[in-house]
Amino acid sequence: MEDRYLKFENLMADLAAYLVSEFDMEPRDAAGVVMSSPLTQELYASDEPITEQKVKDLAEKLLGKG
Repeated sequence: MEDRYLKFENLMADLAAYLVSEFDMEPRDAAGVVMSSPLTQELYASDEPITEQKVKDLAEKLLGKG
C-alpha cells in the first residue's frame, strides 16, 4: 500500500508540474486544482494501478478537455 501511495503522490506532483508548464498556471493554483479535484479523490480510492496513468490525459480530464 505504501508503494502505491508514493506512486500516487509522485503522479499528483507531476500533474501539478504539467499544469504549470503547459497551461501557464501558478504553482499554488495548480496544486490547489489537483488537490481539490474529484478526479484526484477517485484515483486515490481506486484499485487501478498508478503506473497506468498518463499525466497529459489526467490534465485534460482535470480541466474538462478530454
